[in-house]
Amino acid sequence: MWGTRNRTPYMWGKNRMTHIMLDLETLGTKPGCVILSIGACVFYPNTGPDEEKTFYAVLNRDDQLDKEMVVDPKTLSWWTKQNKKAWDQATKFSLPTEPELKRFLKWWHSYKGKYLWSQGSNFDGPLLEALFASFGLKEPWRFYDTRDTRTVKQMCHVKNDDVKRDGTYHNALDDALHQSREIAFGIRKIAITGGSWYGNKGT
Repeated sequence: MWGTRNRTPYMWGKNRMTHIMLDLETLGTKPGCVILSIGACVFYPNTGPDEEKTFYAVLNRDDQLDKEMVVDPKTLSWWTKQNKKAWDQATKFSLPTEPELKRFLKWWHSYKGKYLWSQGSNFDGPLLEALFASFGLKEPWRFYDTRDTRTVKQMCHVKNDDVKRDGTYHNALDDALHQSREIAFGIRKIAITGGSWYGNKGT
């Protein structure tokens, strides 16, 4: 339950569950594609990310191809039009995929992860679930605990330029941190100003 104290939003209760923001950089847009990198952070919807509780991994592509994960030519072409720095960060110094997935699971459980957030609940989560499955692993979240940043941004009237952008676009960790800040901005905007949610007036 949400409330306000001194006009600052907070979350009630001692049993507050951990929210995790996830972002992937990939070579496709559907489950079963190669995932280049994983970025994630613990965050609090009313205050934003905890920058000391982050996860970042660059994954080996060859061992994913060995598991019959695929590369989408259109996505590969899209990468050629992006910042070279982002591509380098998503591909250089990659590590074997399975140990990195297990490291993610350990990281998730170390912070008692509960809710999985991403920029579109039909993208990052399902793609990572498919990669887990290809290596005989199980994702740590339940399907009903996934959350979508775009829904909150729309309901809270958050514009793309409302929150200052730090880091590199399409760096998975930088994107996850930014998305967390956008959620916190939206929640504070509604709680502090008493503004209406999207749709309250028939829009």
